[in-house]
Amino acid sequence: MRIMWNVAQNQNLFLILLRLNNLHPQGNGLLKLLRRFFHLSRKLSVLQLYLTLKDFLRYHTSWTGHRVQKMAIMLLLRKHETLEVDEDDSIIAESEVLWRINFERFIFCLKKKFCAERKKAKMRLGTLAIWEAFFEANVTNNDNKTVTSPIDGILERVGQKEGGMSMTLDHITSVLNDLECTSTANNPEEFTFDLNKLVETCRNDEIESLVKKKHGQEAYTIFRLLLKQGSPVETDEITDRTILDKQVVHETLYKLWKDEYIDSERVPSTSATGTGSAQFFVWRVKNIYREHFMDNLYHAALNLRQMVNYMAELLLEGSKDEIKLRNRKNILILALTRHDESLMLFHDF
Repeated sequence: MRIMWNVAQNQNLFLILLRLNNLHPQGNGLLKLLRRFFHLSRKLSVLQLYLTLKDFLRYHTSWTGHRVQKMAIMLLLRKHETLEVDEDDSIIAESEVLWRINFERFIFCLKKKFCAERKKAKMRLGTLAIWEAFFEANVTNNDNKTVTSPIDGILERVGQKEGGMSMTLDHITSVLNDLECTSTANNPEEFTFDLNKLVETCRNDEIESLVKKKHGQEAYTIFRLLLKQGSPVETDEITDRTILDKQVVHETLYKLWKDEYIDSERVPSTSATGTGSAQFFVWRVKNIYREHFMDNLYHAALNLRQMVNYMAELLLEGSKDEIKLRNRKNILILALTRHDESLMLFHDF
């Protein structure tokens, strides 16, 4: 896996390589992602890029076809203006019109789809129809942070849903307001939803979920309290507000502090009964808790990638347990694909 750290040192290259692994060799996204990869690696030499692609393709068994390797190398040479055209052998003809992918718009579409799907699970059938109609009626704009849809478009698409014809305008408007789709006095005919606000909530949910898995329900409760509070909270106040045993609170706070999710500070307090002074601890969520979480994500992705590569090497060696190894490899690839959603949530959105 030297390609991950020796060459793809910045996070963008790392994510592009991960997504390349999850594409079928003949997929339409292959060419675009390869171009994106080379665009992000301008500062690397031709030799470094060549060795990177060579190792990358060698490690992934489904990418060993001559056509795919040749296409990657042709793109590489074209990038550095050293391509010599051969009409019979080259995959990209010199006269071909090259198109640039609108990466920002692509990320916006992914963000919109992610937010729409994330909120669906908690909705009833009638509410779900209005939510889907709102996103389907989205008008094209230059704002990548919000989704804006006209009420006429929403009504039209709601009418195409099951049970939509019986919904009144007042009911649809009420549901949109409940879903935090807002309209303004200047333009009451359009509703806007803030994607970044939902993304922020989803990020916190991901981190809280990890805290719960690692340290239990008590840690989840305390971390969530500190996260929502946004300011230092004294130990006794945490005990009172979470209704947890004092000893459990102390042990859990220590675990979270040791795992670098929270900070503690010793605050002096003048005693009310004497001239002496007392001290107590206050706790807050670390300012860099997300960076810490992202580091864990990258390490986990790297470990999964290394395990997939190890399985691929065993298969190439002709192991007796080929079926078992192949099943394990497929499970790991599926886990890596799901893991990529979390990376996308924190890195791209």
